[in-house]
Amino acid sequence: LRGARNGVLGAKAVEFSVTKGDEVKGGGNKYTFTVTVSAAMSKDSYTAIMKDFKKNAQFPGFRKGTIPPFMLPKVKQFVILDCLEKTLSDAVKDEGLTLVSDDVKPILDDDQTK
Repeated sequence: LRGARNGVLGAKAVEFSVTKGDEVKGGGNKYTFTVTVSAAMSKDSYTAIMKDFKKNAQFPGFRKGTIPPFMLPKVKQFVILDCLEKTLSDAVKDEGLTLVSDDVKPILDDDQTK
């Protein structure tokens, strides 16, 4: 990979780095974005998702609004994806790029899923 760049997105305190990858068939390049969000943004997203889950949760064997322990890792994944959705489009625009595909595959470090 070559052509790495760094940036910061406005008041959101989101840091990102961009690495230009290989060319793809049909023209264009693959890019790798590494996004670091602030703890406040992550906490806000977690709070909103948990509130929504508790409002709509109905799991057999659990009271309505109760989140079973086996769902907590899934909630963390939703938080990561929510933060990624909020920041990735801004990072792409900031770099002057255009998304050709919505086929975005997040690759999570082991310490991010704990």
